[in-house]
Amino acid sequence: MAQRSSTRLQGKTGRMKATSMVFLVVLAAAIYLAVEVGGVFFRKVKLEDAIQQQISFAGQVSDDAIRQQILNDVRAIGLPPGAQRIGLVRTGNPRVLRVTITYEETVNLLVTKKQIPVRVQVNRRF
Repeated sequence: MAQRSSTRLQGKTGRMKATSMVFLVVLAAAIYLAVEVGGVFFRKVKLEDAIQQQISFAGQVSDDAIRQQILNDVRAIGLPPGAQRIGLVRTGNPRVLRVTITYEETVNLLVTKKQIPVRVQVNRRF
């Protein structure tokens, strides 16, 4: 009887170890994916902040100067070459500057790569 109880306890312990191992593998994969995809989101937010900062000077600076500064920020953030195509439009009434950048980032998802489209559009009155 004591041996049967010991065998049952070993079986439960083995299942718990296997379940814990599977949980850890799934957790590690989820964290990896969150970091990969989260990086795309954080770079987008960083770009939006940089654009906001640059277009805050829209009333005093030319479109070319703003475009060049945003281009410098795109390079500093480490975005792909597609992000260097910067759309910049001024309207007269009301006076608004609109900056649009559309690009794709490649994310490694363990066994495959995924293209994630990103669109940043910032409007600001000046």
